[in-house]
Amino acid sequence: MPYDSTLKNLKAFRQIIFNDLVGARLVAGLDASHDSMTKFSEQIDKLSVTPYLFGRVQEYGNALQFKGLNLGTGEIRRIQGEYTGGKTLYPTAVPYKVPQRELASVDYFQYTQFTPLELLDTTNLASIRSAFMVQVPSGTFRDTPDVENAKYDYYQLYPCIRKRGRYEFTTPTPNYASWKYFEGELIGLYRDFVKAGTWTKYQYNIDAWIDCAIESVSAVIRDEPFLFWFMRPLAPAPEVVYICGTLRLPHPHKGVYTPRSGGMPWNILSFQNVCEGYGVVSDAEVYKASYEVDLGVKDELGGTTNPPPNVYLRDVFASFTVQGIPNAGYLFDHWEDEGSTISVANPYTFNVYRPHSLRAVFRVG
Repeated sequence: MPYDSTLKNLKAFRQIIFNDLVGARLVAGLDASHDSMTKFSEQIDKLSVTPYLFGRVQEYGNALQFKGLNLGTGEIRRIQGEYTGGKTLYPTAVPYKVPQRELASVDYFQYTQFTPLELLDTTNLASIRSAFMVQVPSGTFRDTPDVENAKYDYYQLYPCIRKRGRYEFTTPTPNYASWKYFEGELIGLYRDFVKAGTWTKYQYNIDAWIDCAIESVSAVIRDEPFLFWFMRPLAPAPEVVYICGTLRLPHPHKGVYTPRSGGMPWNILSFQNVCEGYGVVSDAEVYKASYEVDLGVKDELGGTTNPPPNVYLRDVFASFTVQGIPNAGYLFDHWEDEGSTISVANPYTFNVYRPHSLRAVFRVG
């Protein structure tokens, strides 16, 4: 679909929404001059809308349509709508059901296109991450949970690195004494957590292998679609339950696990422990992830940061140091990551294992 047509349709849709919203005030018996209209306008100024439009991801994929117009071939397309702060009169056309009022105008759209490589990485990482989590009692960590209920907090582990290599089983269990080596692609998943009531950080990780060839000393025994091994840091790190596909394993379970039946972990019912651990015979890195660190301040009146507020792309395992710099009359208080207080250190140094939304918080001094 031509970009101009897409933009025209989005603007028309915006106009209908604003006309309906303003016009509805008359139906509700509200005064159009009420100061809530001003508040509404200010909120609209702050909005950021990201509609996603999809082209054919595969050459012969199903063609999607928008108001009868074919989007055509290509990759996933994204249009980012931004509010420039300008105002326009609404309603825009007669007959006016209420007196015209100035409201925020949307006149600027930024158009970007995902490259095939970005699409590949994003899809693979999201699929892998969804299968590996840790479960802990509510309030165990300071970090904001990805999912929670009244009893448990759940956190996804993030895929950080891929390696392809040959590995050796350590201390096989009795039923698998003939299993000596395996070859396949290793995916390392990591995440740091800050223990509640402390400022101590602990790292948890899972190593997973896809499409492994299991070997004895002299021959290939079988192909295994999936293996994984997990590690919990030593006490006093909080104990967790690892969720790997359909399997939940609490501490002190350890070792390499494989499905009892064929298929990927979301299609199987159980796993089996085949050995205590593994050793590296040889491996080579084939991919390393990068994640964004969105650095800013909670209140710009309080100060700024070093490096300056911005979005920084960092390779996983990289060390990143930030410092809160208070303005006159303010003091640095703490750091928040995704809304949770995670450190009072200033400067604050951490390793990047996932995306971060880091904010410096200042207080009046």
